[in-house]
Amino acid sequence: MLLLKNIIFKHRNGASTFEINVPKLQFKAGVINAILGKNGSGKTSILHIIGGHIICEQGSIYLFDKDITNEGAKDRQTATVFQTISLFPH
Repeated sequence: MLLLKNIIFKHRNGASTFEINVPKLQFKAGVINAILGKNGSGKTSILHIIGGHIICEQGSIYLFDKDITNEGAKDRQTATVFQTISLFPH
């Protein structure tokens, strides 16, 4: 199980600010889970937060009841598979 609690991430770009606020998001093990939303709504940013590539300003991330919030990306045992294969030319 993967659990995100009280996640807040703010991205500032000049005068504008984009904020992700996730009070609670839970993914159960053994089932297919999906994050749906409009373009620019923060779906990829949430995946980067889970993977440890973006550090959230507040909140906690639990993977199988272990707090991984402060672990580095290489220690989280998570992976991101991008949808577009053209990102990896061969």
